[in-house]
Amino acid sequence: MLAIIIVGGLTINPVTHGIGAIENKLLSHEVESIVGKNPNAIWMSDSTNLYHFVQMFGAKSIDGVRFYPDRQLMTKIDKQNQYEDVWNRYAHLKYSLTNENTSMTTP
Repeated sequence: MLAIIIVGGLTINPVTHGIGAIENKLLSHEVESIVGKNPNAIWMSDSTNLYHFVQMFGAKSIDGVRFYPDRQLMTKIDKQNQYEDVWNRYAHLKYSLTNENTSMTTP
């Protein structure tokens, strides 16, 4: 039984080495270059396709997971603290740019 488990486990899950598939992309090098020139810039990335991508290369981003709320950032976005009960918690932050007024929701 142990032999079947070992053979099955080795053939189902590919063995990978490193994260070169991500780090060797042209976009990755460009993000690193921009972050190196301006490390304090705040980024907005396409939350649908690049969720956490820029953060992997040191960029400060308003989207992503927040374990603790970023009060300084959120008070810039939500000036009257109207949505404090939404952003003042562990959250996966995503956004959509629209012509509408700012609003926040929890799913």
